[in-house]
Amino acid sequence: MEIYQAKEFRKLLPSGSTNPWQIIGEKGGENFELVVKNFRPDTLHQRPVFKELFCAVLARELGLSVPDFGLIDCSPQFYKLLPVSAYKAGDNDKSLRFCTKLMDGCTTYSDATKARVIHQDDMESIFAFDILIWNLDRIAIKPNILIGKQKYYLIDHELSLTGLTDFVTHTEDIQKFMIFANGRSTHLFCKSLQSFKDVEFATFQEMLQRLDFRNIDTQVNEMVELGVNIEDYTFVRPYLMAAKQNVAKFIPILKAILT
Repeated sequence: MEIYQAKEFRKLLPSGSTNPWQIIGEKGGENFELVVKNFRPDTLHQRPVFKELFCAVLARELGLSVPDFGLIDCSPQFYKLLPVSAYKAGDNDKSLRFCTKLMDGCTTYSDATKARVIHQDDMESIFAFDILIWNLDRIAIKPNILIGKQKYYLIDHELSLTGLTDFVTHTEDIQKFMIFANGRSTHLFCKSLQSFKDVEFATFQEMLQRLDFRNIDTQVNEMVELGVNIEDYTFVRPYLMAAKQNVAKFIPILKAILT
């Protein structure tokens, strides 16, 4: 896990409810341009830092692209340097904050830019990933994808993994996914996938079957050592294990959403 020290405030970024900061962070004597998310105090009980970190880890394990990510330590001295507007955008939680490297040169997703780097196989895998983590937040008006010259980058997963506790007691019945899946017609790629003749989710199925929990566990344990509340992992892990073990049932559910 990358850990940075906050060094210099740049500016507030106009982006949703988290009012992110663009700052300079230092690690190992090197400076990096970073984006730091500020979760509202009334959302901290939902453990958004864990959700952002875990979904980024999981996305990479499943072959999807996310910005380089980590945690940043904002010292009392750094807070004193913040302008009033930036400090109001934050909260009084002085624990490590979630951050990503600034994706310089990237543009926000649009139908015009997606064709450059997002193809059918990518759409299938992103769609399946969002269903897997119950991500309700990747829709047309808020795609949460950055487009680079050669790659896309998935962002903003703090609202994911909510509701999975209802599935824990049904790990023998993967069809419980349908309770959630029936409401997913608003997903960003739903209409595009419906227009394709053959949608098999083959790449996603292969990656899910190969999912290595040893690597995931290692990174989650590192989160614990850094003081991140990983309470959700007690039910997220068995949920994902069930999905991996029953992937042959999960794929038809994905297809059913598109019919």
